[in-house]
Amino acid sequence: MTTIMMCVVLTACEAKVAYMTPQFKGQVIDRKTDQPINSVKVFLTSQNFSNTDAFGNFLIPPVEYKYWLCTRQKNHPHPIFIGLG
Repeated sequence: MTTIMMCVVLTACEAKVAYMTPQFKGQVIDRKTDQPINSVKVFLTSQNFSNTDAFGNFLIPPVEYKYWLCTRQKNHPHPIFIGLG
């Protein structure tokens, strides 16, 4: 905790978000009947998935990485990255 406090005091920090994957949306339709299929799991990864609704629609939100970008004072021009996950 002390280290983070010193970093904040000595620098100007700004919260940032990096998008690791885009948002995915679509519709699952039965090939033979052309009807939407509900309650289907659509996977991007084992942690990023969505179930289809009654109309076969799904939405997988983007994978985000949140972090702080801290710029040091005059004598130290290199930025510091503090990851939040």
